[in-house]
Amino acid sequence: MGLFSNNKKLCPICGNPTPRIFSTKVGGTPICKECDKKADQLPLGTTDTMTLDQFKAYLDFYEANQPLRQLFQETERVGFNSFSGDLILDQEHGLFRLKNDENALVFEMKDLISFQVLEDSRPLFISEGKNLRTFQSDVPEKANAMAPQIGQFVLMRQQFENMENMARMLEKQGGDQKQDRYDSSNRPERPYFDVPAPFESFFVDLKLNHPYWGSFRGEITAPSFDRDYPSLDSYLKSYQKKADNLHAFARDFIHMMNPGAQEIYDGVETARPQVTPQSVPQAAPAQASDPIQEIQKYKQLFDAGVITEAEFTAKKKQLMGI
Repeated sequence: MGLFSNNKKLCPICGNPTPRIFSTKVGGTPICKECDKKADQLPLGTTDTMTLDQFKAYLDFYEANQPLRQLFQETERVGFNSFSGDLILDQEHGLFRLKNDENALVFEMKDLISFQVLEDSRPLFISEGKNLRTFQSDVPEKANAMAPQIGQFVLMRQQFENMENMARMLEKQGGDQKQDRYDSSNRPERPYFDVPAPFESFFVDLKLNHPYWGSFRGEITAPSFDRDYPSLDSYLKSYQKKADNLHAFARDFIHMMNPGAQEIYDGVETARPQVTPQSVPQAAPAQASDPIQEIQKYKQLFDAGVITEAEFTAKKKQLMGI
């Protein structure tokens, strides 16, 4: 400890040695690691503008918060991306924390003014007075509109993989026959599905009435499409799971604010519908096409989640003349 501690520069708060390197400063003066742990419960950058007297007042506030920290029992958690913290609820006692740390400040519901859940900048759930307003998301509609692009990519990938298989087969044969039948310099580049998803992130925003926290934002990365094997079905299932989890959180949080809260749906909807992938319009196969090849193409669309099993089975029967 002596190697990394500076016994000549003592903490102005408690008198303990301060770190020799990477020390946190308050009012231009280094503080010890123990005081720094308490400072870490403040919003990022808060101590940069604090005087020593203001920091001492915060430490008194932190100590007064100890009974709530001892009382706190986690009942629900919303995990966010790195550096966003976590929103942890204690529904039994009407408390919540903004960090996954038992030493973090504990908030009471009287500290919460309002909250909202967004898809990028578009509202999904908003506390409105004493009630919860739920909005209809346009993400499933936007995702389903991408079905033709996904289907086209699946066919492109299949063609690329067929050419790669042919190249490997010819390379095994070796000799001049390889040059006569396949020019490896003309191999196409592997296709990737780099189309942006309908949105990038969920956000959970809190507006607070608190001496040290005025607001809080947590971010959850939205689902994305696999660059090699994009699946509309997988995307929608992942989106549905995250949206349902946030819906459950919003319902629980509003009832912590107001046990008699009602849920108000935007428009005429009375419940959030389950999202399901829409079928892709299918063009009739050319008369001269090989039924086996056509079945393989539709199998690729089914594997990618672009069409359903029922649609694939129906198309297979049609191509086989059943």
